Amino acid sequence: MTDGDVENTVPWIERMRVRHPYAYERNLYWLKANVFAYPYAFLIDPGGVIVWRGHPGKLDEALIEKHLEGALTRPLYAWPEAFAEVKALALEEKWPEAVQLAEKLTTENEELAVYRDAVNQLLRTRVKSLVTLVRSGDYYSAWNRAQALKEALGDHPAVFEIDLAIRALERDPKLHAIWNAQKEIVALRARAVSSREEAEAAIAELEEIAKRYPEQLLAREAELGVGTLRRKIEAWFE
Repeated sequence: MTDGDVENTVPWIERMRVRHPYAYERNLYWLKANVFAYPYAFLIDPGGVIVWRGHPGKLDEALIEKHLEGALTRPLYAWPEAFAEVKALALEEKWPEAVQLAEKLTTENEELAVYRDAVNQLLRTRVKSLVTLVRSGDYYSAWNRAQALKEALGDHPAVFEIDLAIRALERDPKLHAIWNAQKEIVALRARAVSSREEAEAAIAELEEIAKRYPEQLLAREAELGVGTLRRKIEAWFE
């Protein structure tokens, strides 16, 4: 991902013979993702969950192999034009419509069966990602993703699997408390601060959450929020 322009990026891509997909990002998402140094990499599993982040030199093949299960053999950008509408529906998370249209197109042309199967595989990995998120302790993301999937799927059979994946969040008071703390962190990190005092107040709240749950994933999330706010203080109020 680059915030550069086409005129400078494309010649570099050609000169370095880059073969992996790349994208242009002008909305400073990298700041929101707490990326303040280059190079920086994210490893995202087939279900769309960030399972590793850091300097790409520290990303080893064993870790990549571990998270390849469920990956598409043909990436979305390489799907044929005949499946363009299916791809658009899948990207919008409109799964019932995507599955139905994929079945229809495959009936008309059996050679497209591999892409029909890929649509079903995408849906399975989305559901599986909920388990990954719960196991990692990211209950907030698991809950939000589950609700979005359930709304998109309607009465699809996969809804039962989704309910199983997040059942503990509803029944376990300790997990529910952590989930609420993660909601607080998200709100604090998104809070617009217009003064040093407001930033320091948000930092104090984040540090308090980190102290309450020192062994949890949310402690790191709180610390990342603190780091972002401290950099804002240095840049804007000093």
